Amino acid sequence: MVLQERERGVPGSQTALGDICYDGQGVEKNYYKAKDWHRKAVIQGHDRGQYTLGYMYYYGQGVDKNMALAREWMGKAVQQGYAKAKDFEPNLYPSGSECCTIL
Repeated sequence: MVLQERERGVPGSQTALGDICYDGQGVEKNYYKAKDWHRKAVIQGHDRGQYTLGYMYYYGQGVDKNMALAREWMGKAVQQGYAKAKDFEPNLYPSGSECCTIL
């Protein structure tokens, strides 16, 4: 079912496949494939995909480490109300700086 939905471009299924590749659930762990699946989902505005892509940019997993892109994607997930992104957001700003979340 997930594979059929993936082919139709269902963002939740694309993110699920990204998670499978990211975690190595039944397949070899592959951050590059995970990034590709999450990117397909974020193009469609998927909040969990935005969070995960931001997380990957923060840690440099499957992408070059890039704080600007980490903040951009994580911020989009926060704006959509994704709780994990909101919880993670303080990590994106140096201690003592203001968080720029728009709620």
